[in-house]
Parts: sequence; C-alpha cells; structure tokens
Amino acid sequence: MTLKIFDVKIPDIPFSDRLEILEECVPKSNRVLQIPFEDDTEILDAMEECVQLDYEGLIIRSLAGMYQCGRQSNKNCYKLKVK
Repeated sequence: MTLKIFDVKIPDIPFSDRLEILEECVPKSNRVLQIPFEDDTEILDAMEECVQLDYEGLIIRSLAGMYQCGRQSNKNCYKLKVK
C-alpha cells in the first residue's frame, strides 16, 4: 500500500499555490497525478484513459479554488465517475 496525497490543507490560498507546495514537499511517488486541462476535449481524453487503466474517475478542480474544510464546494471541484 502506498500513501497518495492530492492536496495540502492550507486555507486562504488557491489550489494552484497549494499544488506548488505539494510538488516541493511530497515525493512524486506519493502524489496523485495532477494534469492541467485547457479544454473539454482534454478532459474527455483523460476520462477515456481512466477507463483503460480501470480507475474510478476524475476529480476536476479549479486552480483558483480555495481550500474548504469539510465537504467540497461545487464551484471548485467536480467529480466524473466511470460506471
């Protein structure tokens, strides 16, 4: 089993800054793969790759999104699940 980290719990800074901190502090082998998307086509391509790799799906976050304790905000985070 390997611990995989996808975010750092630091309030009042956007996800893009938290991602930089994560990349500086956590070895790549312990980070969840994070891919920036430019358009919807890239999201659909990534979803197809998830299907091929037997992943559960994607989590799409706004780079400007602030950390929120508890439940995720629908404004900053979307989940696409493979069924």
